[in-house]
Amino acid sequence: MSGQRMFIAVFSLLFIIVGLFIVLSGNDSDTTSDPNQQEPAPVDLSSIVLPYDTSPMIGDANAPVKLIKFGDFKCPSCAKFSLTHYEQIKSDYIDTGKVAMYFMNLQFLKDDSKVAGRYGDGIYRQNNEAFWDYYKSVYEIAQVKQLNEEVLSSIIDYEHYGINLDEVKAFAASAEAQAKLDSDLAIADAYGIKSVPSFIINGSLVEGPSYELLIQKIEAELKK
Repeated sequence: MSGQRMFIAVFSLLFIIVGLFIVLSGNDSDTTSDPNQQEPAPVDLSSIVLPYDTSPMIGDANAPVKLIKFGDFKCPSCAKFSLTHYEQIKSDYIDTGKVAMYFMNLQFLKDDSKVAGRYGDGIYRQNNEAFWDYYKSVYEIAQVKQLNEEVLSSIIDYEHYGINLDEVKAFAASAEAQAKLDSDLAIADAYGIKSVPSFIINGSLVEGPSYELLIQKIEAELKK
């Protein structure tokens, strides 16, 4: 009888240890992952045409470094990057003509992530500059407010940018807007991107998106 109890105790201990390993190995404080994303089939990345011409861009389109950020508007790590590191990158690299930065949607965390993504694309279609005002403003409030139509309709001064808000709302509710989100997602899948923020520099995925590594990759591209 004591032998049976010992077996049960040992088995229970092993079960707990394995459970803890699974939980701890899945914890990532630097990025936010999509638990529903499956392993993508191998793709020839050279065949992928990145949508530079149809994505929000800040900087000189002829800059030697093209930096794409994949983000979710409800992602805390994305907000941290956008409200801290982005301004430094803008000052050091974007404003100096070295980097052109693009935004692509990987909106998976919440339903209002997708709403904000479609809204952002509607704004971009009318005014690229306004999108980047929207981009910053959304990340400033996304962790404390739901990103519904009422909030997004007053988040920036649309009149200042000459934006027709009714057209933005109509686009955000359209199948075309959802198709744009799906197209961005397909590119993220092809690159094997499973977390946000993630970055592509001149067509290559940055492995491990720390700010320091991002700067190293930018500098390496500038030396080519």
